[in-house]
Amino acid sequence: MTTQQGTTSAKKIPEAVNRITIALIEVMAIMASVLLVSCVLPGEDKTGSISTEFTGINESGELYLFDYSKIKILPTQSIDIKIDSCNIYQDLYGDIVITGEANNYSGTTKTDMEITYSFLNKAGRNIYQASEKTLADYLRMSSKVPFILYFGDRGKYMDIDAIKIGINYKNYNPVFDGNPVVLSENHYYEKGSFFIEGSVINLGEKSIKNLKMYCTFYDKKDRVVFVRKCFLKRERMMPEEQQDFKLQIIPDPYLKEFESYHFEVFFEDEIEVTS
Repeated sequence: MTTQQGTTSAKKIPEAVNRITIALIEVMAIMASVLLVSCVLPGEDKTGSISTEFTGINESGELYLFDYSKIKILPTQSIDIKIDSCNIYQDLYGDIVITGEANNYSGTTKTDMEITYSFLNKAGRNIYQASEKTLADYLRMSSKVPFILYFGDRGKYMDIDAIKIGINYKNYNPVFDGNPVVLSENHYYEKGSFFIEGSVINLGEKSIKNLKMYCTFYDKKDRVVFVRKCFLKRERMMPEEQQDFKLQIIPDPYLKEFESYHFEVFFEDEIEVTS
């Protein structure tokens, strides 16, 4: 059983979409200020603009002012895989969100991949460690897989000086028979939502199963801001079979602004049973 990814190049988003998103956020901020009087959400100042500073209580019960933008992201590199497009921000709940993607530059497929996070203080000592499996079981050469970590242990925020991001993996040499790719991609804005439509076709010689597709969104600096899984009607596809997809993005205060996007398709080869 093998798996593989199909890719499509990143697409730029019209600036009108982000302007509408900002307008919706401002309207909801005004409504919230009317309903809640003087209540201010974490990461948001009294004017409704987003701030990089957050006020909280540390483990000793002391009040502190935390600025996530001062945290350094230290992606580790190897000959085969590079950690790219890293980003850090705080959501409206005040939790730290760490994003990025692992890009396979080698000529060998990778498997058993695990993203590792080391939270370092100013002395360079580890104060917290975390790890998560990637969205894909296999990463073919010239393919990439996004990752995202929500870190809500606010008692450690003030001690974080840098976050080192790495990846563990094993080499794998399968023969890929299926080959799903994204075709006829198009995006548009309609009735308050942003839509991406397209189709997936299996250009391989064999049937595939467990088909899934993710869309990664980037900001103006090409940093990952969020990831969405695309709904597909069929998880199995015959050779040369094609199916359509439609991804809807609803602008809201929780959604980070994005400038472009990129698709990755993952699957497993169908095992043929001979009688």
